[in-house]
Amino acid sequence: MAKSFKVLLMELAKQSKSGAARKLLPTVDSPLPVLQFLVDQGQIDNPDKVFTDFVTGESRQMLTKQIREYDRAIAVAIKRR
Repeated sequence: MAKSFKVLLMELAKQSKSGAARKLLPTVDSPLPVLQFLVDQGQIDNPDKVFTDFVTGESRQMLTKQIREYDRAIAVAIKRR
């Protein structure tokens, strides 16, 4: 399981009323009990404390630049067609 996914699940558990952590082994366990647990927790009162961007500002700029290049390449390909 990816480290970032584990961190997310732990933060969700911390923010829940019961604070119970659940583990999931994807190759063995069914995800249904964990998903049902998350659904039953209700809303998160402070989502800004739980969810954060995983992309830095610099990375976001690089991604934006790359998307613009793809857009131009697609536009040129469409015009040539």
